[in-house]
Amino acid sequence: MSSQDVTATFQSFLDLLSAKKWDEAAEALQPKVIYNGKDNTNDELVKHFAEYMEEDNVTHTRMDGIRVHYDGKSIGARQIMRSEDADGKRIESWGLIMVFFENNKISRYYLILHQPHLFPPPSESLAPIPAPQPPLNPMSADELREFYHVYINGYNNGTMPFEIPKRFTEVVTLNGEPFDRDLVPSFFEKALLPIIAGLWYTVEEMVIDLEKQRIFVRLALEGVSKNERLRKDETEGGRIKVYEQAMYDFHDGRITGGWAVQGFDMTPP
Repeated sequence: MSSQDVTATFQSFLDLLSAKKWDEAAEALQPKVIYNGKDNTNDELVKHFAEYMEEDNVTHTRMDGIRVHYDGKSIGARQIMRSEDADGKRIESWGLIMVFFENNKISRYYLILHQPHLFPPPSESLAPIPAPQPPLNPMSADELREFYHVYINGYNNGTMPFEIPKRFTEVVTLNGEPFDRDLVPSFFEKALLPIIAGLWYTVEEMVIDLEKQRIFVRLALEGVSKNERLRKDETEGGRIKVYEQAMYDFHDGRITGGWAVQGFDMTPP
């Protein structure tokens, strides 16, 4: 599928959910669907979404910040859920999604919801993710892939403070908040590294949008956690495996912005 086709196909699925057309929504899925790593039938997955939307009174869902893989078979985006409270007040919350297609139907769906105590919190109307600037010197798929692997491995091998100055623009936007590049390493050292201490990043999936110079990644963090809060999920041998999803915008060889959500407790230890 083309970028426009795959985007329209998935937005149509979200529109069917918003309209509570459950049978038609199920038809947009493969008979067997992997959702967040677990096997589901299409009816089971739609039932899960229906129950979630009813419980949270979700009236509409849409996406922005879209990136489409160059083969037209997967996308990554921010998914925005609009709900209403008992007084009719509108609230928008969000998560990051990675979706794969087979024969024009959804076959895999990964969603991690943003934790509401982190920035940006739910609000009446979430600001849209800006469109990317047209690149003057676009990177190839291999260059984007290699660039990102070196960056994320910096968290594993301790070179993150040295990689960020080489790979970020002077001002970078993280989850919608502008940061001076020089302040980013110390921010991550305080807000992230103590939480993930003992865990190792690996890239499990990547969407590369060559036209927009954007990527989306599904990251696994695995190891023996030094954070007591995460040890409740440990398996035999004390190891755990948790997930993060993130998306990044590039311009002329540097990261200009990113969004990330974690599927684990981000409360500082």
